[in-house]
Amino acid sequence: MARLLWEPSEERIKNSNMYRFMNIINEKYNKDFTEYAPLWEWSTENIPDFWASMWEFAQVKASRKYDEVVGDLEGEVIRLVAKREGIILDPVYSGRAMGDLLIRNREFSSNDTILFRHTAGTPALFEFAKELTALAV
Repeated sequence: MARLLWEPSEERIKNSNMYRFMNIINEKYNKDFTEYAPLWEWSTENIPDFWASMWEFAQVKASRKYDEVVGDLEGEVIRLVAKREGIILDPVYSGRAMGDLLIRNREFSSNDTILFRHTAGTPALFEFAKELTALAV
């Protein structure tokens, strides 16, 4: 078994963005998250609520407020791919493209091999890299 090299102090944990975000989710949605894994599970089941909360927490500056963070199609495919493959799709580019491929296009069978190569959405995950990286600390 691997030896633990470092563990943050209680003070460092409580000063982290992840801790602050988790507390916001706990208050707003009457949850009791104390660890990342249950928060992640909730985020895959409550995609619009998660991204709306993230938008507010990260204080996203945009020309207008979002109308809808994630539509039904994107939400369904993001949840499906996250649970089955462990891949997080961004809700704008990859989520919509994969939704069209897997959900709207019913021409594929379970025996087909599908190669999905899409790079345009990757920058959307990193648009707020500094703020999102701080969540993991």
